[in-house]
Amino acid sequence: MTFDPSLRKPARWRTAAWLLVATCAGLPVVAGAQASEAQMSAFQKYTTCPSTGRRSGACPGYRIAWKVPPCAGGQDRWTNLVWLTEVAARQKMQSDAAACAASAPRP
Repeated sequence: MTFDPSLRKPARWRTAAWLLVATCAGLPVVAGAQASEAQMSAFQKYTTCPSTGRRSGACPGYRIAWKVPPCAGGQDRWTNLVWLTEVAARQKMQSDAAACAASAPRP
């Protein structure tokens, strides 16, 4: 499944993608694992989209990702978010999943 920026449902898509990565990595899915809508809105308000130069609307070719994921100690703040290209975001999701798996408590 690919993301169509014209659908304007990025938060729902990001949540689904994170849940998929977390599930595949065997991570516990915890509340607050996805950036809140308020933080996503603040991030878009204060940072311009790299491809369009705008502070609202779709940002084709880019995704919003955590700098430091919450499972590794990152905060749910707009200052902890960053624009990444589609390819870089996929790679970051994989490295985040590995970091979260390493920091997850062992039974």
